[in-house]
Amino acid sequence: MATTKKATKKTTTKAKATTPTKKPATKGAKPAAGKRPASSPRAAKGGTKAATKRPAAKDATRAKDATRAARAARPAKAKDPKKLSLLDAAAQVLAGHKDGLRSRQMVKLVTEKGLWTPGSGKTPHASLYAAIIREIAAKGKDARFAKAERGLFVHTPTTKGAS
Repeated sequence: MATTKKATKKTTTKAKATTPTKKPATKGAKPAAGKRPASSPRAAKGGTKAATKRPAAKDATRAKDATRAARAARPAKAKDPKKLSLLDAAAQVLAGHKDGLRSRQMVKLVTEKGLWTPGSGKTPHASLYAAIIREIAAKGKDARFAKAERGLFVHTPTTKGAS
C-alpha cells in the first residue's frame, strides 16, 4: 500500500496574468491627417498640428548666429604640439645612426632626448620591437625601418618626392 505525504507548506494561488485585450480594428479608425486622437491632451484645444507654436525659422537662425559670434569672441586655445608616438620618435633617432640600433637603445635615446615619455608599461622596448616588425611586414620596401640582423634595425631612406 502506497502512502502519500501531504504537503505541509501553504500553497498560494497566483492570479494569472492576463494580456490586455485589443479592441477590434475598424475601417476608418485612424485619425484624420493633422488631427490627434480624442484621448490626446491637445485634442481639447483643437487637435491640429497648426495649433502648436513653434519658433520661426528666422528666430532659430538668429540664435545660431549669436552662438557663432559668441564662440568667435572667445580667446583661441593654445594648441600643444602633437606628441610623437614611440615609433615615430624611434624613426627620428634611428635616422641619425648609420650603424643601426636595437629597440632598448632606441627607447633609451628617445627618452633622453625628450621626444617621448614612457607610460606605465614595463616593457616599452618590446612594444617598439613589435611595432617595427609590423611596419616592415605591412609596408615592405616603403617602411622606415629595415632589419639588419637579429634585433638590429637600420633606417631606410625614403624617397617621397622622387618619381
